[in-house]
Amino acid sequence: MSTHCSTAGFDKHPESKRRGITIDLGFSTFTLPLSEEPDHSVSITLVDCPGHASLLRTVLGGARIMDLAILVVDGTRGIEAQTVECMALMHALVPRERCLVILNKVDRVPAKVAVDKVVAGLRKRLRKTFLRDAPIVPMAAAVPELERAPVSALTQHLRTMVLREMSGIVSRRAEMGQEGLAMLYDHSFSIKGRGRVVTGTILSGSMAVGDAVVVPALQGDTSASTPSKVQSIQAFGASVTKASVGERVGVLLKGPDLSAMSERGFLTAPRETTEGERGMTTVCDRVLGYLDPIPSFTYDMYSGQTFSVTAGHDTVQGTLTLLGYESEGPVFTQSRQDVNTQVSTLKDTLTRHMAEGKTMPKGDRMLAVLQLKAPLLLPLPLGQYPLLGARLELPPQAGQCRLAFTLTPIETPADLHDLPYRRLCTSTLSGHVLRRDKDGGPGLVVSGLFSDNTAASTAISSAKGGLACTILTSDGTERGQAVVVSAFGTSGKVKCTLTQGDAQPRDTVTVAQTLQHRIRY
Repeated sequence: MSTHCSTAGFDKHPESKRRGITIDLGFSTFTLPLSEEPDHSVSITLVDCPGHASLLRTVLGGARIMDLAILVVDGTRGIEAQTVECMALMHALVPRERCLVILNKVDRVPAKVAVDKVVAGLRKRLRKTFLRDAPIVPMAAAVPELERAPVSALTQHLRTMVLREMSGIVSRRAEMGQEGLAMLYDHSFSIKGRGRVVTGTILSGSMAVGDAVVVPALQGDTSASTPSKVQSIQAFGASVTKASVGERVGVLLKGPDLSAMSERGFLTAPRETTEGERGMTTVCDRVLGYLDPIPSFTYDMYSGQTFSVTAGHDTVQGTLTLLGYESEGPVFTQSRQDVNTQVSTLKDTLTRHMAEGKTMPKGDRMLAVLQLKAPLLLPLPLGQYPLLGARLELPPQAGQCRLAFTLTPIETPADLHDLPYRRLCTSTLSGHVLRRDKDGGPGLVVSGLFSDNTAASTAISSAKGGLACTILTSDGTERGQAVVVSAFGTSGKVKCTLTQGDAQPRDTVTVAQTLQHRIRY
């Protein structure tokens, strides 16, 4: 299908040729006609990712730039350990409507086994995955005479997918095009007397010949503070004067000593920076964000656990602290022991969900902190590109997935003890009226809203403007309004003051308010 190949494509690496497998990212492109109109077409860049399970780190870097995804399954071997992990990665980063499956090497299927049966078997294996409805295209890429019809079918599936998803992709790129330049480059090399070439994909913003750019550094400021100049830009061998978000290009840089820059990293627009920032990136060693578990990760996940954390092409070790489900409105106290108790409960809940094969309900994410053992560069603004957490130290096993979660950054706090109050969620707590003042006064004692005195006190002190509650009759009719005044006793009871309407013993009391809590360790 490809008509042009980049400097890194078609397994050019000598080691790749020797071993007969893909060991690095490869890039090639072709033009996909969308109709019979001559100008109605799109340029498709194929990112060839390694299939071997031991090269998952390389796959994680390539997955960051996907709009669509193709899962290639060996027709003679079926779904293997790396297949499960590639599916998990697709599930985490690409909507299911933008995925399809290729069943390759069907020419090597034993003659006594019909290809249709192999396809049916694969469909059965995918039935309980997010790829259950994805098109499956049988192919024999190594046999030209068997390849033409499948390529035509694949082209038609891609055309249908692109036409269906084009508006969403274009809208997303238009939004990211308004941001400053951030390019994730995957290869770099020097040309004597001319400068240094980097090849990669533009994640946000745009660039033009003559622009000033910086190569952010994790440590030191040699390359980060001194801009380099864009001498020329090429897109698969064709010279262009500018490039924008979503395009893959090669850029020739001229400037101060660039020989020390890493083979992979970020290229960004220069900007006025605050402490820790480098160009359109920020350096961090801890990240607060929303964690989305990957459903096929079946190992335990708990606070204090170490994961491999990937951002861009860099992977470092990080310690995870789970803070609570977004929908449950967790309350955190000043006591480390109390937090550990709550985290233990969260671990049990999460483990149960995983054991039962449940995916977390949409929006039911967890708030979590990653304490990194080495700094990472994250593109700005935060939240556009989630981090990936994995247990890469585990050996690949059939049916097991080492990819654990994605973490969408909220902020990169310099000191966890100085985190600001954060708005977590709107949660509904429910209890009941135990008794009312004997003289019919407005005082109430309410039970069941909180698990203990500490939780009650923290919620009351954290709620700005008072913790309002609603009084309901047994049939759900609103009877009155009240405000929580203070904790009462040690079992989670609270004192309330009736502000409107009436209240009687055994009436239901609900609190529906966005609670804000300071996170402490």
